[in-house]
Amino acid sequence: MVDFLDSANLVTMLVVIASSFAAAVLLTRSSSWHLRWSARGHGRNAVQSIHHEPTPRIGGVAIFVGLVVGITLLPRSEDGLAEMLLVSAIPIFIIGLIEDIGNNVTPRMRLLAAFFSGLVFFALSGFWLPRVDLPGVDWMLGFAPLAILFTLFASGGVAHAFNLIDGLNGLAGFTAVVVSLALAAIGWTVGDTLMITLPLLIAAATLGFLLLNYPAGKIFLGDAGAYTLGHLLSWASILLIIRNPEVSPWAVLLIFFWPVMEVLYSIFRRRVKRVAADQPDRMHYHHLVFRSVRAAAKDQKARHRANPVATLLVLPIVALPALLSLYTWDGAVRSGISVFVMAAVYVVLYRALVARFRARSASLAMI
Repeated sequence: MVDFLDSANLVTMLVVIASSFAAAVLLTRSSSWHLRWSARGHGRNAVQSIHHEPTPRIGGVAIFVGLVVGITLLPRSEDGLAEMLLVSAIPIFIIGLIEDIGNNVTPRMRLLAAFFSGLVFFALSGFWLPRVDLPGVDWMLGFAPLAILFTLFASGGVAHAFNLIDGLNGLAGFTAVVVSLALAAIGWTVGDTLMITLPLLIAAATLGFLLLNYPAGKIFLGDAGAYTLGHLLSWASILLIIRNPEVSPWAVLLIFFWPVMEVLYSIFRRRVKRVAADQPDRMHYHHLVFRSVRAAAKDQKARHRANPVATLLVLPIVALPALLSLYTWDGAVRSGISVFVMAAVYVVLYRALVARFRARSASLAMI
């Protein structure tokens, strides 16, 4: 058993939280200098936005500061993998930050940048996903070029997914923390020190930012933060699978269930409606929960609280699959069945929300 949680490592994680928090405070206190850039494209001009007050969208900077502090303070990781991973995140962080300050980087370009960051880590480490515990697919992954392309597609897709769910105060941040803790818990179970240290470092850097992001929303994660977290966590999970053959990729998919399912179901419903897959809208699960909470509010004060309340209502479906992974991490069949059960639950809940929203809209139209 790995004895990671000693006083020195705990102090380091607290320093990482404090560093990220301090950077977030500095960014919010200096907003009068940069708000004209850091809040561009935010608010009513963005179809998918549910916020109205100009707010800095550069919270990813605070998280990156925390990560750099953590990498500096912690002992050099095994084979320098943690350092390589942070370096590989720089391209997507920069492209995301350019978008955050209002330079209109297209979703396609951001996705390509996520793939490029994955390519950088592959070039530095030489690692790729060797298996998914699915007959036929595993045979295809036996061919290195196909396995590398599949790995880059998976890591880039997860990075994009984290950006997609960044629609409520704290939602993407808390999702990152849940994912990080689940990965660290499995890492602790299998006795992999790096797979404890790396996810906990990501969680600590995210928690510092969350202190100002939730519930008040004084600073937002932004594309730099969302894409960077998705990149780091996806590759941390790939490393967990590579380094520990007993860990099922299906259990790892359970950990990432919420952002992955949001992307897949969004693509599906947009195909059904025959609209572009990258067309923004306000029909994501968290949007529907927010609009339901806001519609039920009886006064202006309650409506202002709808955003953080909606986050709390969404978090159970974020956390439940991750908790299931802790019981199914070494069983492909059990974790695979759990993935499909959670997918069915998601679809039922989503359709119930849509039906409720449409019924309420119809009743209001009759008044």
